[in-house]
Amino acid sequence: MTRKLLITVLLPLLMISAPAAATERASDQEMMEMLKLSGAVDVLIPMMDQLVNKAEADIRREAPSLPEEAYQVISEELQAGINVMLKEVLAVQIEYYAARMSRKDVLDLTAMYRSQAWRNYIAVGKQYMQEEFSTVLKEMVPRLSRDLIKRVHDRLVADGYLKNKEATL
Repeated sequence: MTRKLLITVLLPLLMISAPAAATERASDQEMMEMLKLSGAVDVLIPMMDQLVNKAEADIRREAPSLPEEAYQVISEELQAGINVMLKEVLAVQIEYYAARMSRKDVLDLTAMYRSQAWRNYIAVGKQYMQEEFSTVLKEMVPRLSRDLIKRVHDRLVADGYLKNKEATL
């Protein structure tokens, strides 16, 4: 009886957990390559640069009488610190993805990111951001915002929350 119970309960549990245990984990180097090729690292760098710029501006405002050489030291130290932070952030990101993706997934994505089609996609995306996105924001966002507010207003009127159709949000 006990043996039969073990087989009917434990065997399915082992079968469910076996694929996860058998999946080979990508190396940190393979993970980093995937992140770099995907553009994930490129997204982090401007954010880190903004942190450095803000810190430098704050320090200049708080200590305006320091000699220019001191500001050079500050800049060097901030950049070194940001590099450490970037490595730590990437290490966390690597662990997160590695725990959820197989090595095969990582290698497949890396191969796709190396493809000419992916490079074309990224180039077109950058071109779009430079040439069109600001126009889209200037022209579409105000209209879409008005449409969104009107939609909410109409729903509030229809549901009886606003009694007067002329009432505005």
